Amino acid sequence: LKPIYWCINDETALAEAEIEYADHTSYSIYVRFPLVSDPNGVFEGHQNAYTIIWTTTPWTIPANLAVAVHPDYEYAFVDADGDRYLLAAELVGQTMEASGKSSYCVVKTVKGRELEGLVFRHPIYERDSILTHANYVTLEDGTGVVHTAPGHGREDFETGRKYGLEVLNPVDARGYFTKAAGQFEGLHILRQGNNAVIEAMRDNGSLLAESNITHSYPHCWRCHKPVIFRATEQWFVSLDHDDLRKRILGEIESSVRCFPAEGRNRLYAMIESSPDWCLSRQRSWGVAIPVLFCGGCQEPVLSKDIIDLVYADALENGSDSWFEKDASEFVPEGFVCPHCGGNRFTKEEDVLDVWFDSGSSCRAVTERLYGDFVSDVYLEGSDQHRGWFNKSIIVGTATRGGSPFKDLVTHGYVLDAEGKKMSKSGGNAIAPKQVTKHIGADILRLYISSLNYFEDVRFGEEMFTRAVDAYRRIRNTFRFILGNLADYKPESDAVAFEEQEEIDRYAQHRLAEFTAEVTKAYEAYEFHKIYHAVHNYCAVDLSGFYLDILKDRLYASARDSRLRRSAQTALHSILSALVRVVAPILVHTAEETWQAMDSGDEAKTESVHLAAFPEACACWLNDELAARWDRILEVRDRVLAALEEARQSGVIGKPLESRVTLCAPEELYAFLMEYEQSLPSIFIVSQVVLTQTDGDELTVGVEKPLGAKCARCWLVLESVGTVSDHPELCERCAAAL
Repeated sequence: LKPIYWCINDETALAEAEIEYADHTSYSIYVRFPLVSDPNGVFEGHQNAYTIIWTTTPWTIPANLAVAVHPDYEYAFVDADGDRYLLAAELVGQTMEASGKSSYCVVKTVKGRELEGLVFRHPIYERDSILTHANYVTLEDGTGVVHTAPGHGREDFETGRKYGLEVLNPVDARGYFTKAAGQFEGLHILRQGNNAVIEAMRDNGSLLAESNITHSYPHCWRCHKPVIFRATEQWFVSLDHDDLRKRILGEIESSVRCFPAEGRNRLYAMIESSPDWCLSRQRSWGVAIPVLFCGGCQEPVLSKDIIDLVYADALENGSDSWFEKDASEFVPEGFVCPHCGGNRFTKEEDVLDVWFDSGSSCRAVTERLYGDFVSDVYLEGSDQHRGWFNKSIIVGTATRGGSPFKDLVTHGYVLDAEGKKMSKSGGNAIAPKQVTKHIGADILRLYISSLNYFEDVRFGEEMFTRAVDAYRRIRNTFRFILGNLADYKPESDAVAFEEQEEIDRYAQHRLAEFTAEVTKAYEAYEFHKIYHAVHNYCAVDLSGFYLDILKDRLYASARDSRLRRSAQTALHSILSALVRVVAPILVHTAEETWQAMDSGDEAKTESVHLAAFPEACACWLNDELAARWDRILEVRDRVLAALEEARQSGVIGKPLESRVTLCAPEELYAFLMEYEQSLPSIFIVSQVVLTQTDGDELTVGVEKPLGAKCARCWLVLESVGTVSDHPELCERCAAAL
């Protein structure tokens, strides 16, 4: 028997997870309780002595059995209009003002612990209301003296249990006062009851003040109407039995990874402060609670033999069987009540909380299908820290000794472009199907992946522009690589890594770094980081550098030359990894690309979604090589800036129509000479001249090149026309033909 959230509209108990808070206008009343007994003489024999309470639920006054004070707070005895009142010293001013008492005097103050033993009379009935101590009393609102009804409040109940008070609940399942409420019997607590209670106290002089207050109040998640606390007999999961709460908190701390990290604190705090979980519901249908009640002693009987019988019957006849059959059909042969030996039984009519259903999904799904109740990840919105996440870890720890999930991912909510909650009634809801009609599923997925979904995200069709541009960049990268691998067979044309061109090995070093970066982001469910990494890799590393440099080698080198095959080998590695990296996001584009790849690849599966995720190849990583190319790229940036300046001043037209002269200090000159033959392709110019300077700075000069333009590779070279059979070609292109 405990007070629990109760919906008087749906006539059922509710758990914390089924409560939503909304503004509600309630009565706000100050009520005085006359003194009956003062064994320690703290009121000094004053004839008209009272304490004052404040409440927003007048209908609970008929259930009052006590008032509570905090033992450590200072309490004042206040004289006003010939009466003496007891209330918290800090709240005297606002209470007197609310009660319309402008003239008053504080006689003395004492600690709350000195007040125990006082007895007051109920403001309506001829019964006592004792003074108790309670640490939950605050000075935020009211008078510092708390009206206590053990049948209508969780904390009130605990105080009542401590002081041996009756659990009085004069309200039925539909919200009507029962006979125990005396003169209020038959009145609905919220419709007529509140007014009737207030009127009764106004008539007898107990009501000091009344007004209205709008505050956050618990509502039922189904009918969205206010709920009450009501003491009834229910089935509970005791979180402190067998150290269950402590074990759950240990699981949260040591066995669960939370993304974002704040999710751990949120779930931990909710479990730490959660009351016992009310399991039973008063519904016409649901999952049966397989409990019988003895017809003799009325005690509940929970037996494994009965549960096994109910389980077997449900497998054969369905879950409705419990509600359709007589209780006798669920009593094992020869079974008697363990309490009194009786053999007549009735069934439990309540059903299980639906959160127990969802909290048991680890057993119904993963354990049944895969033999292990632990899932890799549970993913839901932040409200599920008190819902699915919460109940799942309770069920998992209680029944299997641990959390049913390794990782917990909490996402925000989708808002419209102005940051408002989406709703059909508000006219601002956007259906994904509506978006995919215009831009396709992959661009929608790419856009969503670009957002930090751990927080609430804004969603509007006009926001897709960047995603469209990013998608075009990625798709064009795939198209370029596929086009240049058309004649490449990995099983016969691949060049061994150590025999590849240095720039190709550097490209695969960057690929290994990129793959490691993306893998780390996937493992942390940080999809927005994946989006930025992929976009940056395609735009900067590939399109902005490597692929641009490769064009001359791919288009102009001999078809089967080692130079060209080296480039294709690196491109194949890049394509194979990149398509698998983006597959979880760009599911259709990745599959389309995968199917266009050469079928002779031994690593290729029927679908990209069946392929293993790429691993960063350790042999590709070479920090020394990367440092050399970082230096080359610094020089390249200087050259590109000089080329742009020369273009704007009219010295050159396109970069290929240029001759670059680098005057470098001794050490840099020696370094660049190692790459002398490669520098024109690295800078994408026709000619590069290296000279040494005695100075400390690199200087870059740009002028028109010497020679003629090759009709095949478009480079301006002095060798054009030196081969008589191909007077319009350079030596390299003539040899390739």
